[in-house]
Amino acid sequence: MNSNSRLAYLDSLRGIAALAVAVWHFLERTPFFIYVQKISISPGQFGVAMFFVISGMVIPYSLKDGPRAVTRFAISRFFRLYPAYWVSLFLAVLVHMLFLQQPFDPKRLLVNATMFQGLFRVPDMFGIYWTLLLEMAFYIATAVLFITGLRRWRHMNFICALSMLGFVILLWVMRYNTGMFFIPTSYLLSLGLMFFGSIWRDVSLNGWKSKNLIPSLIWLSAFLATLVLIAILAGKAGTDPTGEQLAYFGGATLGVLFMMVFTTVIKLEARWLVFLGTISYSVYLFHPFFLEWATYATAISQNFSPGVFALYMMATLGLAMLSYRLIEVPSINFARALQARLSQPDMDAGGHGQDVCRSAVVHKEEIHRPLDAAPGARRSGQ
Repeated sequence: MNSNSRLAYLDSLRGIAALAVAVWHFLERTPFFIYVQKISISPGQFGVAMFFVISGMVIPYSLKDGPRAVTRFAISRFFRLYPAYWVSLFLAVLVHMLFLQQPFDPKRLLVNATMFQGLFRVPDMFGIYWTLLLEMAFYIATAVLFITGLRRWRHMNFICALSMLGFVILLWVMRYNTGMFFIPTSYLLSLGLMFFGSIWRDVSLNGWKSKNLIPSLIWLSAFLATLVLIAILAGKAGTDPTGEQLAYFGGATLGVLFMMVFTTVIKLEARWLVFLGTISYSVYLFHPFFLEWATYATAISQNFSPGVFALYMMATLGLAMLSYRLIEVPSINFARALQARLSQPDMDAGGHGQDVCRSAVVHKEEIHRPLDAAPGARRSGQ
């Protein structure tokens, strides 16, 4: 079995994660939210945690040795994320003006266009954008480890994953003792999930004989212990009266355990799930538009309407398919053509350069190979 087919199950998991996020965001605006909250598990966080682990399993391995490796990596990431993101921003502007009845704020839009609005404390146009900042942070960390040569050290990803948990504990202890809130610890936990994914990949590929099995289990134990400690501190400090934080932790824990099982013991490769995984980035980006429409035009806060829910999901999936075909795939092709040119700096003028560029085009039968090549890795959330 080749690498692509072996890793196709990650696309299936990405599809499940996208469904979990889109479905939960709808349900939490309906009376169903009360009942789901009682189980202390956030389905949305379940999906976001899966997205982060998948990114860790994919992204570091898409940055490969070669001419201008970091430049090619940056190109692939830029054209994979930004074109569809900017279209999503346009829809966010419409939401704020038409559905939320808010005035147009050009400064907020321009800062959001960078995807780094969180660093400038500028509100996200859509609430889901916070996960994209973390994706960018992980890309930068991946590039730094590559440039410095630190990623060649076998245990570096494990140390990074464990360090994120250490910082989370430190910040929570400081918060408990001083009452001061520095940065959202969910950011560090999410980065820890991505670094965990980078070590879990070897277990997924090589099974229980993997050299990363013990480090992965150590990290998982530390992760669970960290969540228990935070829950205790939050309970004593009274910072989680609604149980929302507990539901966040429950969803993240279930997402990690689900990923571990379904990347080793059971590997789903159903075609419809794989396809859903290929459009998952657009599902993630565009579902808030139809969610805000449903909130504005219907009474979903009063009762759950199967018809409105079906329309919401069909519209989201339909636009996601269009976005993938018309925005994502052309952007991937363009990025691969640029990468091909960078990889062949000394080509003669005899037309071979054009052949290389043509060979970089994503053909219909190989659309969205995210698992071994940079253009295919997606987001979330997360």
